[in-house]
Amino acid sequence: MWVDNLVYRGLEKTNQYPTYLFIVARLGETGVRLDDNGPAFIQWLHYVSKYRALKGDEFAFSDVKLLELLEKKMSEAELTKLFVSLTKVPGLENLAQSMIFKWSWSSHRHKLLNEAWLKSKESPANVFEILKLEQRVEVYDVNFLEWMRYTKMYMKETERPFPVANFLLSKTTEQSAAMLFQKLKEIDDLKAFAEKLQIQLFDKWIRQYKLKPTKLEGMIDAPMIRGDPRFAMLEAYTIRFAELHDKTVMEKMKALFANDDFVAALAAAEKV
Repeated sequence: MWVDNLVYRGLEKTNQYPTYLFIVARLGETGVRLDDNGPAFIQWLHYVSKYRALKGDEFAFSDVKLLELLEKKMSEAELTKLFVSLTKVPGLENLAQSMIFKWSWSSHRHKLLNEAWLKSKESPANVFEILKLEQRVEVYDVNFLEWMRYTKMYMKETERPFPVANFLLSKTTEQSAAMLFQKLKEIDDLKAFAEKLQIQLFDKWIRQYKLKPTKLEGMIDAPMIRGDPRFAMLEAYTIRFAELHDKTVMEKMKALFANDDFVAALAAAEKV
């Protein structure tokens, strides 16, 4: 095909800017498919990837430049669907993931991304990698919060299990994870999900480590002050500790915490 030859010549010369080839190949014209089934478009994207590699610089034709070009012809919903689908095209995975990462910077696009990922049944582990969350497992990171929402949706809609707690424990410590879940409980649409994950971790501490609430208090240096997430976590753990041992004592502990008699509540836990 003439497009094959055009791309080949562009690669051979390496000084043909991708935008120039986009225009010459008439990819911006009406009727030309810009999706994962459009052969000319896919060839051009392969050229973009190779152009960057040959130049040794991704900014030789940046993601922003690529977006500016595509946004002239496609809606945000179409672009989101495109980027997600391109992660399945051999040779374009890195380009697609880079585009998605940049795309995710705008919070109003998160819903579009979650819907596209859900439609393709993308594993939460893959989404975590695409969003580069390895060092960003925290409640203040909007992309991490969206990953939590996506993971919850994924398990519900696909009826497939995903070991969320264990997965996160491979990225952070158990104490940090428990505190993370505590903070996530403050977010309405993630509260129940976070509570379930926190209980899973608490049960491990209680059954496997035999960890008493007073010991946890010292480990996390929890102040006896309401409003501090460390105290909130200690309270939640103490009540769960009592629930698994003696539900009668659990009700007593709840009453003591409600009356702000924290010392007595922890002392009661010691006797369980």
